[in-house]
Amino acid sequence: ILTSTRVYIDRMLNEVTDMKIMLLDTETTGILSMVYTQTQVLQRQVYLVEHMKNTSQHGRMMHLKAIVFVRPTLANVEMLKKELADPHFSQYHLYFSNVIPPDYLSQLAKADIHEVVGSVQEFYADFYAVNVDTFTLNLPSSLALSLPRDMWGGGQERNFDRAADGVIGLLLAQKVKPQIRYAAGSDLAKAFARKVQQSVLSESALFTFRSGAAGAPPPLLLVLDRKDDPITPLLTQWTYQAMVHEMIGINDNRVDMSRAPGIRKDLKEVVLSPSDDTFYTKHMYANFGDLGVAIKELLTRYQHEFKDNQNLSSIDDMQSFIERYPEFRAMSTNVSKHVAVVGELSRLVDQHKMMDVSQLEQELACNEDHAAQFKALQEMLADGTLATVDALRLVMLYALHYETKSGNQLGTLKGLLADRNCDQVGLIDTILRYAGQAQRGGDLYGNKTFMGSIAKLATNLKGVENVYTQHVPYFADTIEQAVKGRLKDSTHPCVSGVATTKPARDVIVFVIGGITYEEAACVARMNKANAGKCNVVLGGTFIHNSKSFLTELSRLKDIQQGYAGSEFGR
Repeated sequence: ILTSTRVYIDRMLNEVTDMKIMLLDTETTGILSMVYTQTQVLQRQVYLVEHMKNTSQHGRMMHLKAIVFVRPTLANVEMLKKELADPHFSQYHLYFSNVIPPDYLSQLAKADIHEVVGSVQEFYADFYAVNVDTFTLNLPSSLALSLPRDMWGGGQERNFDRAADGVIGLLLAQKVKPQIRYAAGSDLAKAFARKVQQSVLSESALFTFRSGAAGAPPPLLLVLDRKDDPITPLLTQWTYQAMVHEMIGINDNRVDMSRAPGIRKDLKEVVLSPSDDTFYTKHMYANFGDLGVAIKELLTRYQHEFKDNQNLSSIDDMQSFIERYPEFRAMSTNVSKHVAVVGELSRLVDQHKMMDVSQLEQELACNEDHAAQFKALQEMLADGTLATVDALRLVMLYALHYETKSGNQLGTLKGLLADRNCDQVGLIDTILRYAGQAQRGGDLYGNKTFMGSIAKLATNLKGVENVYTQHVPYFADTIEQAVKGRLKDSTHPCVSGVATTKPARDVIVFVIGGITYEEAACVARMNKANAGKCNVVLGGTFIHNSKSFLTELSRLKDIQQGYAGSEFGR
């Protein structure tokens, strides 16, 4: 995923020679930043990187050519028309991040009265490349797509269409024409799968890729719904990338460290990118314990290098140091960054008692023991030092697990939250309306069938080596079945055609409602275990941590309440 986007950017920068300026929109700015740093772009004879709407602020610079990389939207076309009618640069090379409608091209051609457009191309980088096998569309509020269509406002319609565009861009970038299947229990997944299929058919001239060896199964696009697994976004994470997002937050590879006590000015915002940080790439899926060991080794290696470089007793020593200085300086910055991030994670783990919280979370998510879990939950809620948001997450996990259990104590737990002045107790009912047992299509807790109960019992009896990482994302089994060609038509039907029963070599999983970094780590482990046999790509409308998931649930509650209070809702 990272490579496909980077190749497009490289081609833009190589095709337009001499000094140039890059003009972007808000989304393509983020898309570019995921694979290229601003410094790297400026090193490619790019004089300036600017938003499309700001071109008039610099006056005319006719000695520069403009690389325009934008989404093919009406708003961008209107801005381009104004720019072409009154150009600020000598030449414009237009690169659209997805399929551009012929009508838009016609409008741009009419606006180009000065004949300054040098080329127009479609480069399908219409998604945010996160990891080598993970992408997002950065669409918050996508949980609201789960509402009945007659409750959608303009925002939901735009998100639905934008999500479909992003998946089409991904398919074109990866050069695949897939068979499309979806979670049968989700009307949203079905509607989305059909939308993508219609787009593939309407752009059939673009989807003429070779299908591989004769008899090979087609690539698979599997559309899933977040509501089938509301547990994963609520859990504390213990691998590096996932921990940083859960406890601090990652936004387009940037991490805001400004709240860390005593943080150096140059470390108040750091970048964690798998495309240009070898330590991060190697350890992003490492658990917290192994990460600490790796950080220590990195620090030891740096100190060894530093001592070597202090012995500058000759001109040759100095020259050698100067030659190695960029590498040395980069290593120094990298060490400082990762030591600071891991130090802040450690502080937050202690401050929020995450070891205790996570252990109970895992019990609620993975094991069936109502009496013991309810008692432990009561004791934890009585601890005044427990963060209210962590208390809320624990009660949500209890509500999801024991929603239909006779004699559950959800009312008591809500009362304890209210006693803690938690103003979001209503979100518990919201998550049950969104993803309660009646709404979920699958067997989230593995106990609806006799064989599921036996499998769960066997897991419990075997014991788990690490009590903090018992949980496996619900979709892991679904992906395993897809890779083996064992998905059932009853649970994951095809949009059209007959489902293949052959093992799939290429599987693209798209989750409406968002994904998590725990799921990204799960997919990375699958790809590593099945290297050479299959390749799984994971994408979603958003990348959640528990905070963003609760925020979306709050928006969902507001929409539902607004609809119920409206004349149409009544």
